[in-house]
Amino acid sequence: MVMKIYCEKCKKVFEAEKPEEGNQVSCTFCKEKVDFPESPTSPGAVIGDFLIEKEISKGGMGEVYLARQLSLDRPVALKVLQAKFLNDKEYVESFFREARAAGRISHPNVVQAYAVGEENGIFYFAMEYIRGKTMKEILKQEKTIEFRKAAKIIREVASALECAWRDEKLVHQDIKPDNIMLDANGFAKLADLGLARVAGINDKEACEGDEVLGTPQYISPEQLTGIPTDVRSDIYSLGATFYQFVTGRFPYVADSAEEIAKMHVAGNLQPPKEVNPELPDELNTIIMKMMARNIEDRYQTPATLIKALDLYLQNSVHAGAGAVPQLKFRLPGAGQNAGAPRTPFGGGAAKTPFAAAGARTPFAARGPAAAMPKANPPKPAVPSAVPKAVPPKAVTPVVAPKVAAPVAAPKPAPSVAAESSGKVTDVKKLDDKEVKKNNEKKSDDDALALKVVPKAEKPAAPPVETPEESGKGKKKEKKKKEKEDGERNIGKTVMMAIGTLIMLLITLGCLGGAFYFLAAGNKLPSAIQPYGDKLVAMIQGKENKLPTLNLPSDPGQRKPDDKTAGPADLSKTPKPAEGQKPEEQPKPKIETRREYLAAIDKLMERIRSNPDDRVGFLEESDRFFRQFPNFQTPEEETALRPFLNAFHRVDEVARVAPARAAAHAEFTTALGKRHAAAEAAERELAEKQERERQQREQAEAERKRLAEEKAKRDAEAKAVAAKRLAEVMPKLRPLFGKVANSFLVAARTGNTIGFNRDLSELRMFPFVPGESAEEMRILNQLNTFGSDLPNELKNLRAFVERLGKITPDNDSFSIEMPNRDLLTITGVKPDSITAVDGLGKQVPFDLSDSRVRTIFIQRLERRLKLQKPGFYLDMMTGNFTPETEREAADHAFWKTYYKPFMTAYFFDRLTAADAAAKAALEKRYGKLPEFQAALEAMK
Repeated sequence: MVMKIYCEKCKKVFEAEKPEEGNQVSCTFCKEKVDFPESPTSPGAVIGDFLIEKEISKGGMGEVYLARQLSLDRPVALKVLQAKFLNDKEYVESFFREARAAGRISHPNVVQAYAVGEENGIFYFAMEYIRGKTMKEILKQEKTIEFRKAAKIIREVASALECAWRDEKLVHQDIKPDNIMLDANGFAKLADLGLARVAGINDKEACEGDEVLGTPQYISPEQLTGIPTDVRSDIYSLGATFYQFVTGRFPYVADSAEEIAKMHVAGNLQPPKEVNPELPDELNTIIMKMMARNIEDRYQTPATLIKALDLYLQNSVHAGAGAVPQLKFRLPGAGQNAGAPRTPFGGGAAKTPFAAAGARTPFAARGPAAAMPKANPPKPAVPSAVPKAVPPKAVTPVVAPKVAAPVAAPKPAPSVAAESSGKVTDVKKLDDKEVKKNNEKKSDDDALALKVVPKAEKPAAPPVETPEESGKGKKKEKKKKEKEDGERNIGKTVMMAIGTLIMLLITLGCLGGAFYFLAAGNKLPSAIQPYGDKLVAMIQGKENKLPTLNLPSDPGQRKPDDKTAGPADLSKTPKPAEGQKPEEQPKPKIETRREYLAAIDKLMERIRSNPDDRVGFLEESDRFFRQFPNFQTPEEETALRPFLNAFHRVDEVARVAPARAAAHAEFTTALGKRHAAAEAAERELAEKQERERQQREQAEAERKRLAEEKAKRDAEAKAVAAKRLAEVMPKLRPLFGKVANSFLVAARTGNTIGFNRDLSELRMFPFVPGESAEEMRILNQLNTFGSDLPNELKNLRAFVERLGKITPDNDSFSIEMPNRDLLTITGVKPDSITAVDGLGKQVPFDLSDSRVRTIFIQRLERRLKLQKPGFYLDMMTGNFTPETEREAADHAFWKTYYKPFMTAYFFDRLTAADAAAKAALEKRYGKLPEFQAALEAMK
């Protein structure tokens, strides 16, 4: 055996024969001793340009080795066709088809093809070496794939299918986890294009053949029903793979491949989300569309599938990023707890038990007064009034005037800071100008709110000329620009003034109309209702003079029940005297309320004298808070502090603690009910599971009983059938053998007398079968032999006659033998083949060599245009081999009846032969299964 070997020392390849002794040979270049490989595919052997290093895996058709390409010094995966398939034309074509299909595609997600060829009878295919695992191996370890990772892998494989379909119209036809590899970086690679074909070219042949290509768990309905396939069939198989990734099981599960195929065709797919409830709805929809039964309902191209997967991957990234953190902004001038309800002492929320227990804080403002100052600073020239507390209807408290927030100015606004902290700003802290502006804002609850329209902006002043622009040309250009800017500013100012005037007229009209209708309906405050009546009468023509309003301005002149009194009237300040500047006005003075201090002293005395009457103390305190919502002077604040401390302690003991205990008891009761309900649910679930288990056991016992009864009946029927066949077969088997032998004799010689006689005797045999499968099988053989063998005799006889027409002058052809000799075939007969060499000398020609037989059949196909002549050639020459049985599958009749025919043929030959003939037959056909079956039948 001559092999190519690689020398590690001189880095060269040389040829050598297997040594007779030892296992080392000398390198023809450096004379170094090199180990001789055990076989042409063992480590150290060279095939083509590739040095084999180790075996990686072994498949059904080829073996894969890790090799090194010597010319480029890179690792490759070398696939070698197994020796038993070297003479199988179909497998060799499939092997080269895979290499050519991979070579036509250049894509990062497809295993790249490097080279393909044949050397010393070894067919090899070199491809990219992937350092990783197949998805089948990963699934075996992890059971399921994480959803985003699975979507990413499917998206990469779909990208490879898109490239194959777009550039070559190539259909893979066998997408499954075994053919998807994941390299060390988690990058998917599509491999094994052995079944791939170009859509539209081989559709007719694929539809007419009886073989179904693909793997049952992932095969598309089109491949099973014979409909021409395209890339949508690959999308279906990829969807089945996706289904297994996210659920850990096949889309359809059954006991046999035939049942699985029927389920694929029926299309009743269980949604993957029902198998794995954690699967996102987006992926469930994608998988169901990929595996739609109707090919028109799937994604029509991988590109649309890629878009859907990209959308899911993008959305899942955003969804997994987490919620946006909520930002808390502190208001200007606010304290640490500016967002909490204010207390009389300011500084944010009061640190009392009220907030913890959910109780009402005594000084919490009610209604509009509880609103915090807005975070945004007040707009210029639009002062906002300070919100006021709404007193209860039963008591009309005397409230100190509240000052509006000052206008934004370069210096800090103390009133805004004071309001945000809960304190009332002292009037003395504001200058006279601010007091005047704030007092012009009425805050009466029943007054109408007027919308203030800001004045139009004045045109910006022209820019001042700088010394650097003193040039004459620059001054002229600048003056021109200033003139144009001035004209534009004047135009803008005019337009803004016109717009402001229009808005003002509309606002005044709306307010005037509202005032008129309120006055006509007697819905104005009582203080200005007479003025409204007079105004209505004047509009209607009944009066011609407006009345004057005489509202008291001194708070001391009002009575507690005066409806015109209110916090808004307290903000009025006397008009400045004639000649007196507004800044010189005297600031109003707030006096300490004696009734306020007396009420606090009364409450403190009550709690000291009767500390056990907590409820009465709290009720009296609540009345105090309703009557006096806020303190007004430092003296009132000083008196309030010890009272609040006492109030908080009593409120904690008498109201907050009991409320907290009641809430805890309620929570404990509810928790106990939930625990009891959960325990009841668990007991009910356990009882249900126990009932189901008992039902399953009963069903299993019933199934076993029925199975045993059926097995008993089948055994009895089988015994009866075996007894009946034991009586019939010794008479029927010789008839089968005579028909098979006379069939081949008639095909080779053309004499059909014996065949017709034996066939007639077989047809007339009285055979009445029972219900067993074996008897029905024999009956089918009996009927088929009688009806179809004459037609097959005609086909085989026509083949023999066609080869008999080969002469030196007609249809002769040449064959290159393995030893490079060129022989010319000049005649083919059933018992001999005539061949001559280049000198015209007749030489023997033996078809027992598998390579010679393969070349001879190829010449018959090309030269004589014969379709699949290998089987008929063996039938004509009697050269039966395992290859004959494989080629019988190409013929409808022989695909089913080749084995029983050959068993009957060998039975007849062995029965009629003597010892020497039997020994010769056993030497020639002893390894054939049909020959062994004939020997068993003779026993």
